Amino acid sequence: MKVAILQNQLNIGGRSKVTAEVIRIFNDQGIVPDVFTFSDDKAIQQFKNHYRKCDFELFTKLPKIKFVRGYIYQVVLMNLFSLKYLKEYDMIYNCNDSMYFLPKDIYKLHYINFPLEENFKYTNRYKNPIWHLYFLPLKFLFLFKKRNFQNGSILCNSEFTKKKLVDCYGDLCENPKVLYPPTIDGVNSIVDKKDQVVSVGAITPDKEQLAQIKIAEKMPDICFFIIGAIKSNAYYRECNDYIARNNIKNVNIVHNADDMTLKQYLSESKFFLHTKVNEHFGISTVESLGYQCIPIVSNSGGQKEIVKYDELRFNTIDEAVNKLKIAIDSKIKFGKDPYTFDYIKRFYTSNFEREILKKIEKGREPDETNSNL
Repeated sequence: MKVAILQNQLNIGGRSKVTAEVIRIFNDQGIVPDVFTFSDDKAIQQFKNHYRKCDFELFTKLPKIKFVRGYIYQVVLMNLFSLKYLKEYDMIYNCNDSMYFLPKDIYKLHYINFPLEENFKYTNRYKNPIWHLYFLPLKFLFLFKKRNFQNGSILCNSEFTKKKLVDCYGDLCENPKVLYPPTIDGVNSIVDKKDQVVSVGAITPDKEQLAQIKIAEKMPDICFFIIGAIKSNAYYRECNDYIARNNIKNVNIVHNADDMTLKQYLSESKFFLHTKVNEHFGISTVESLGYQCIPIVSNSGGQKEIVKYDELRFNTIDEAVNKLKIAIDSKIKFGKDPYTFDYIKRFYTSNFEREILKKIEKGREPDETNSNL
């Protein structure tokens, strides 16, 4: 069985973690997939070093298009440039968030992190008038959905994403299902944790670390650790400038931390903070549950599916401060109400693997190449 995997950029992050797990599942079936990506050699090597247990061949005939700004353009061009080569494959695993410009008569498994067009509404930087003009050609293309859209088996990373997918494509999108990303294998046994707060996410305006710093500013007696790879140097400087300008002493930004350092902070910290509004899912929040952290998150998007309880969700910075203070004062404990170990099992890697295997078996059936489950 010849399998192609589509992802415009490989890196270290939520979407790439899912792709690495899918590659591993294919490997267990004796399949070494070809990966189509625009990533450069350095990024690909970082991906391989971080996600070690996955074996794949790199498809090398695609151009490198670093000069193309904007994730949305890259995704569409990825599919367009790959189209003529994909016709040689038996199955396509598409983690590219776009169902445009794909071959018709090949079984396609789409894993949707967020519908492509919805980024115009939910990604703050794309609301800028300059970005609006830049994306006008794509918006024109999106008017012709029916002509370019290719269906298949569609999986979404959250109910929030599924709803936006149906809102965007309507009847074009047949029977999408939710399959939470492969996030944890269980809950670590941890006894002693400190009344400190940790957050994990790429350092970029989209993840809103500046809001975390402002929350910490109002809680000077509690230590905050902000962990993440620097994706925006300008934003990293902005965060550090705010800390220095306001003489904030209880915030530590730990950039580009290795796995051991990340695990140490998650193991030691009692609370996890996630501030992004309308996060599509939020893998890092689930990862924190694996280390028995109590999550305090934005009352929006996929985070509401992970954190079911109002007392742990906030709408404003002041509300986040109050929720954190109440959680600290109440001595809330992981594993007790409102958190139970059974609730967390829905995010286990084993659930994801079981469902992906079903899709692979469906892809092996020659008469079901373009069907939907």
